[in-house]
Amino acid sequence: TVKKGISIFLQLLFILLVSCLSVEGWAEGESTGSQAGILFGYSVPDAQNSNPHRLFGVKGSASFSPNLRMGGYYYVSGTEVGTAAVKFDYSLHGIEGILRLADGSYLGLRAGITKVRTAPSGKNVIFSPYHYGAAIGYDYALTSWVSMGYEGSFVYVEKSNTTSGGTYYSQEDFSVLSFLITLQFRL
Repeated sequence: TVKKGISIFLQLLFILLVSCLSVEGWAEGESTGSQAGILFGYSVPDAQNSNPHRLFGVKGSASFSPNLRMGGYYYVSGTEVGTAAVKFDYSLHGIEGILRLADGSYLGLRAGITKVRTAPSGKNVIFSPYHYGAAIGYDYALTSWVSMGYEGSFVYVEKSNTTSGGTYYSQEDFSVLSFLITLQFRL
């Protein structure tokens, strides 16, 4: 558990550092600079024997132009029990490129690593497949430094294999649809 805490801390630190890197300062009326945000909502993985999950996360990004942002994200699902009483939870960590569209809307492309924890045959197993996908959302500026919005995303998680205690395990590929509320802070 200490290693898990250190790992989460380092990942959050990485996202914060990425969000603080800014090529341009905030200009009047433009979406430039860096920002960090928290997200929460629900996700629906189509993995076998899984149920909808709560999803929480953080993300950060920096502007390279008024319409282009680069950043990172870290999302963690709640643990849910599937139809065969099998635990299934996951986390998504990665980088994203964001294209700002008109009136606060945006389109993002994502890629990263997934950590899938499940318990086939009652034994805890962790898989680490790659994922990639897209997100679309909208941010409404509440003040000059705070915005609130929503985000929908689709992520495809590749098939993964692992060995634990001399036993071979396989996790089939699956996809995840997520619907999140966002609260973002301009730094």
